[in-house]
Amino acid sequence: MENTLLNEQESSFVLENARADVNALRLKRCSARLVNAIEARSRIERKLPLWFAHPELLYASMLSVQQCSSQATACYKRLILQGVFSSGNHALRAADLTGGMGVDSLFLSSLCRSFLYVERNTELYESVRENFKVLVPALNNGTVPSIEFRNCEISPENLGTVLGEGHYDFIFADPARRSASDSSKKLVALSEYTPDILTMKESLLERCSYLLVKVSPMADISQLLRELPETVQIHAVSVDNDCKELLLLLKGNNTDVKADMHEVEVSAVNIKSDKVLENLQIFRYSLGEKCTAGLADPGKLLEGGYQFLFEPGKSMLKCGAAALQASQYGLLQLAPSSNLFVSNVALNQADDNNHRCGKEEYQGRQYRILEVIPFSRKTLKEVFRKYQDAGVTARNFPMSTNAVVAAARTRESAQEHLFFTTLSNGGKVIIATGK
Repeated sequence: MENTLLNEQESSFVLENARADVNALRLKRCSARLVNAIEARSRIERKLPLWFAHPELLYASMLSVQQCSSQATACYKRLILQGVFSSGNHALRAADLTGGMGVDSLFLSSLCRSFLYVERNTELYESVRENFKVLVPALNNGTVPSIEFRNCEISPENLGTVLGEGHYDFIFADPARRSASDSSKKLVALSEYTPDILTMKESLLERCSYLLVKVSPMADISQLLRELPETVQIHAVSVDNDCKELLLLLKGNNTDVKADMHEVEVSAVNIKSDKVLENLQIFRYSLGEKCTAGLADPGKLLEGGYQFLFEPGKSMLKCGAAALQASQYGLLQLAPSSNLFVSNVALNQADDNNHRCGKEEYQGRQYRILEVIPFSRKTLKEVFRKYQDAGVTARNFPMSTNAVVAAARTRESAQEHLFFTTLSNGGKVIIATGK
């Protein structure tokens, strides 16, 4: 791929063929860099609006487009570091050891006087160097921080050479989580990532004040804390209630911060827009906080005694904070393992003591309960006939959601939803809800 930005004629072609069939363009032997730009732009309008605004940019591969951070999650990483350092401090020195498409690097570098971008893939590295000529001034209103680009694969052997002399305020790493032999296989265990952060951890922490590591959202937090006991913050980040990232902030060896497992700050985050950090929802707590929500009365539920059902957001579930959040809102849990909650008060209504927050501040979904039906094969058929367009969720139930959906053959509806669950007394029910 020619590693120069698209010229005006090429950019015009990309815009004019925005909805063209890229396979047809390939058959016509259209330039690979133009086809890549057209295909990439069809995928990034919401994910990377700053990139989308510049048709002259280069795209090395669709895999990098698919795997890169969104602009919203990159902005959130910058927010983490603004919280650690002075928000107005632009004298930081930082590095991204796994630069990729440069999304995280771009936004993190806007806090810095100097920044190091490292990427092992030569084609991707070259495209980012070119793209940053446009993107860096566009993001920073013409101001350009000093960014050094290194094309190499980071390893324990060359870490010192790549980082060079001196101390870093923070270092970011987003190790590859796909098998080298099978790119379709996603890896969860930290020890399987490339580069091996566990092996390099001590050396990295000697060189920086803070190390920010992105790991699989499927990773077990307890296991991560055993492997990375230097962690002081955990962030589970969702976009539109889809958990995208799990971030761990580790303290460097030279900081005054003392890592205490019970004092680790956990943030369950939901970003309601994939463009900017508007309507950002953050639920913070420390690992030492233990709380269980009260249990709902199964008989009262069956008799229609609760009006609203609450389903925690994906980040809340990932952090294990659903019961803690529920207790703060006065919600009752259907069963210890259900992660479904009920109340007679909608969360957009304040109580007499003004304790309840607005509905938009509850990190999860709120439903009005239409009816509660004891589960049986007979009632199952009746419910499916009555709620033909309902969505389906199974929680703490013998059948999985997919199995229930297959049996239901319902069409997904934005108006009605069926919850299959088990109550605290062991009874199995179907809760029909509406928005």
